[in-house]
Order: sequence, then C-alpha cells, then structure tokens
Amino acid sequence: MNTFAPDEKVGFLADLEIIDDKPEHIANKIGTLTVDILDAWKLIYNAFATSNSQISNSYRKDMTILLQVRNMLQPENATVLTRLGGRQGLTQIIQNRDGHRVPCYTYNGGDTELPKMNTYLRDVAFFANRYGGLQTATNVLGGQGITSNSEWQVRAAAHMIRFIWDDNQSPNPTFVPTAFELSYTNPNPFPNCRVDAQIGLDPNKIVCEFKSWGTRANELNDEKDVDDPGKYTTAISSFENFAFGYSSFGQFRCYLQQISAIDKLRYYFDINRSEVSETYVKGIFQKLIYDNATNKLTPNGELVFDAIWGNTRGLKGNLFPEITNFSAPDAKDKGIASFILRVKNTSNSFYNFINVK
Repeated sequence: MNTFAPDEKVGFLADLEIIDDKPEHIANKIGTLTVDILDAWKLIYNAFATSNSQISNSYRKDMTILLQVRNMLQPENATVLTRLGGRQGLTQIIQNRDGHRVPCYTYNGGDTELPKMNTYLRDVAFFANRYGGLQTATNVLGGQGITSNSEWQVRAAAHMIRFIWDDNQSPNPTFVPTAFELSYTNPNPFPNCRVDAQIGLDPNKIVCEFKSWGTRANELNDEKDVDDPGKYTTAISSFENFAFGYSSFGQFRCYLQQISAIDKLRYYFDINRSEVSETYVKGIFQKLIYDNATNKLTPNGELVFDAIWGNTRGLKGNLFPEITNFSAPDAKDKGIASFILRVKNTSNSFYNFINVK
C-alpha cells in the first residue's frame, strides 16, 4: 500500500472492515489479495472518487470485478489495454456503465436485464483481443460504442460484444465479422445508414444489426434513426416506434438495398430484455409491413416492398424466383402479390433474418 494516497488507504481499509455475507466481497477475500489486485482496486476507486452512487462504490468491493480488471492490466494483455485506450480508457469504460446501473455481486440492485460488470468487462477484453486490430473496431470501443454518451449506443454495442463472446464459446463460431460500424450509401430515394457489423464483402456480404430494445414504454428508446420526429415518442416502446415507422425504419429499408439475398440480413435482438422473443419481434415486423384486416401491405409495407424492388444486387430474384421477367408490365403486381403471401405468415422464411440471442 506504499503507493496509495491517504484517501485511498482510508477507503481500502474501510472496505476490508465491512461485514458482508456475500462470498465475492473483498472483505471475505483478504487472504487472496495481491499487489496486482490492489492496483485494480485503485483504478476502480479513483474512477468513482467523487461519486455518491451506491452501485459504483460497490464495484471495487466485488472480487470478480477486481480479478477481471487485474487481468486486463497484466503485461501479457498490453495489446488489449492499448486498444481500450490504456488505463484511462479502461477507467472510462467502467465509468460509462455506472449510469446504466450495471449490477455486480456486492450490490442488491441494478438493472437485472444487464450482465454483471465482471461479465461485461470479460466480454470487452475478448472483443478487444479478437477484433480490436480491425480499424473499424475502434468505433465499437469508442464514442460510437461502449464509451458513447448515448445509452442506446452503449447498450447495442454491449449486446453485440456479449453475443460475440457467447458465439465464440462454440468450436465453430457462426459470427465472424470483418468490419464494424460501416456507412452505406444508397441511391435516392432510399436512406443511407451505418451498419453495426458486416461479414464478408460484396457481392455476398452479410449485414448485421444489433438492437437492445425493450418492450415497455417510458424506458430507453433507440433514437439512432428517428424517421418521423413529429411522431416518435418515448411514451411507447422502441419496438412500437418501429412498428409505426417512426424509428429505425429507414435503416431497415437501407439494409434491404444492400443485400443480395434475404439470408444476407441478420438482426440480433437482446434476449436479456424482458418479454423479447422471436415470436414477439416477428409480430412487430409484420405489423410494420402487413395489414391483416385488409390483406394488403401497409403504407410502410409498400415502402419496404419498394426498397426490395429497387434492389439491384439480386434480392428480387431471391425473393421472387417465380417472376422470370422483372421488366414485364405486370411484374411488380405479381411481386406485390407474392410478397403479401410471404409477410402475412410470420413462419415464412422471409422473417428468418430475425434472431433473439
């Protein structure tokens, strides 16, 4: 403790004197403390030195977090730490999740829909090690991702990072991105957009979007792509805003312009959010596109069809193989009729781009 400032010594000794029945509490791990763990404690302590938040002051008492931070500070992980922006960058990453009430083992509270802080930091370290060398990965680890000031950006990036960790526990990972946060430019009148992750290159690239949307009103909403500012509202959920075409609808149409087949589009929704299931999400997309009462496309569904019909990368042929001449006078009408048959049934393969993980 020779390197501890007076206030750090006081804080550290106070943490050790706490009587707590949680096995992960530092006071119950005194015999396992090392110089490296003390260094991790200092980093977390100073990250929240001016904070009165109960949850942030609990992080430094959680041995699982201390061990994860210690590992990230080890010389053998110097590359990972550099990709995270050094000690200052790691501090910012930890600070940035406090406001989102990320839970830990030494605090009875927090947002239970979020992974605990030690798990989150593990995922961040894995991502930085595996993909941090890609130039576009800096967007995920930086201000457009986990260090963003916007909670929806942080949640989406954290969801993607967690999914990548989970997927890589398999001996044959299915998600092997080649780039992150790429901007796509489409011909008018279709909107431009930025994709979370891309697998492969044109003409067969796979477009991947991650959403950590909730089903309840008056909670975190995704303002990334507000299509109708006059109607977009936090009084309904992000899913409902999307179903009405108020938010992230233009992004969806953009992606439909970019793919060569419908199986080249993947949406990943956060399974940890309450009441989110594939059945629910498919119903939301159907509500956007199809009017069951009239057996017709909704006005937004017509825009979705126009995005598909205007695609020059092969999506039309993929979705409507029965149409042999797309220049024929009745081709578009046949396409609309075929599309309605697809979207009226959420079991149709059209909806297979929706994943809840």
